[in-house]
Amino acid sequence: MIAETIRRHRIPLATAGALAAGSALASIVLITQIGTIAGGVFAGTPHSMLWPAAASLVAMLALSAAAQTFQAHFGAAVISDLRSQLCARFMALDYARLMSNRERIAGALVVDVTRIAQMLLVLPQALFNALVALFCLAYLAWLSWPLLLVLAGFVVISVACALAILRRTEGFFARIREEEDSLFRHFRAIAEAKKELSMNAARAAHFSERVLGRAIRDNEVSLRAANRWLGYTEVWNMAIVYAAILSVAFMGRAYLGQDASQVARFVIASLFLIGPISGLIAAIRQVVAGMSSVRYLRTLGPAFSGPALAASIDPTRFAGWSRLSFRQVEYRYPGDADEFRFGPMDLELRRGEMVFVTGGNGSGKSTLSLLLTGMLAPSGGEVRVDGHALTATDLGDFRQLFTAVFADYWLFDDLLDRRGRSPPQAGIEALLHRLGLDRKVTATDGRLSTLDLSQGQRKRLALTQGYLEDSDIYLFDEWAADQDVEFRRCFYQELLPELKAAGKTLVVITHDDRYFDVADRVVRLEYGQVAADASAV
Repeated sequence: MIAETIRRHRIPLATAGALAAGSALASIVLITQIGTIAGGVFAGTPHSMLWPAAASLVAMLALSAAAQTFQAHFGAAVISDLRSQLCARFMALDYARLMSNRERIAGALVVDVTRIAQMLLVLPQALFNALVALFCLAYLAWLSWPLLLVLAGFVVISVACALAILRRTEGFFARIREEEDSLFRHFRAIAEAKKELSMNAARAAHFSERVLGRAIRDNEVSLRAANRWLGYTEVWNMAIVYAAILSVAFMGRAYLGQDASQVARFVIASLFLIGPISGLIAAIRQVVAGMSSVRYLRTLGPAFSGPALAASIDPTRFAGWSRLSFRQVEYRYPGDADEFRFGPMDLELRRGEMVFVTGGNGSGKSTLSLLLTGMLAPSGGEVRVDGHALTATDLGDFRQLFTAVFADYWLFDDLLDRRGRSPPQAGIEALLHRLGLDRKVTATDGRLSTLDLSQGQRKRLALTQGYLEDSDIYLFDEWAADQDVEFRRCFYQELLPELKAAGKTLVVITHDDRYFDVADRVVRLEYGQVAADASAV
């Protein structure tokens, strides 16, 4: 994914790198000119050297500003691109894997994208610092090989020690990243568990001090350790560079018999070397943090460590279906240690049927709905469409048959049909009126005016969204459970019969036995199996 991002933005990156190289060259020219002026080794008056040095300064500033401009564009584009790629990869995950990683989504899109982008952003600046360091070393070699050898020994020691210290911080960054996922989960609970926390002061205190507070303190410990070692890197780097310059000045005069002006010029150029070396070490810090995020994303699975695979969806592939059947279908939830096991189940759904599914808590109704809609792939057995056994590659096309209002439904801001277009305005307004929402919600070009509604109203709006999609198969999971008598009657005796009359196939999970006569069949589940499957009449 990182290589793909760099490849897509190679032109602004290369431009920023080229400008950084030009700025580095202008910088080293400026340093040589400063050294010449300071050492007094030039022909003519000092003023004759001032104007070329000023021109080098202006060139350095102009090239650096241009490089920063391209770098800013590159940085914003990289963050946008990485977020788009990650969103696409999360959306391409199958339901089971996405649910197991849902706590990581916010962290990946906020924390990991930022760190990876910062890692890529340092590339032009790292190139600038590397080139400045190389040019500076070449200039120092031209000034005095013996003094350069003294300096190089210290630089090698400094870089080696800095790298060793930074490697030690890798473990801290990995731990920080894991702790941040826990923090995101607790932060979400502040809003989502507000009602429960408000009604139980002891629970709120426990959550604040022992759950959220402990997670914050644990993360503080890790951040403190990582920053401490990073600070040690800077301190060590600064100390070793100044020690090197001190040694150069001392040995150049005391043992190597170097000319005072030559030593002065060498020391000035050596002082300039501090900036590029510090910049390179800072870049390594960003790389360490960025690579910790890259490794973290790889733990999410192959979908985040390889090239993106574009899934092609054909919404019409199963459009002419007649029978949908389960053949000895089983499902076990990954890591579920309890005794619940769905199936083996045999079940058949015929086109145009209205089937009610009932059963107690834990009977397998929710699992059935996820298997039926292709959200989950069976652990055993087969789901067949007109005799064709579905494979993992079929599920994307198969899911296009369905519209579902699950118990944990999601409300979107707009109304769309199966072709991605806004439904006719008259149909929207008529349905909003029938469901008692016309005084609360309006729709303009399919865009809803508000989602700020009561729980019952939100569920009716979810039904509106689903109804207008005009799918082949509709699944409703306990839709009427929290509706009043009027809308419950409307659902069972008006909307469902209308959908059936339009040729739709309906699967309704319900406990409303007084409306069972509306269905063609009633299927009762117990312990993940079909306990009864009979005509409702």
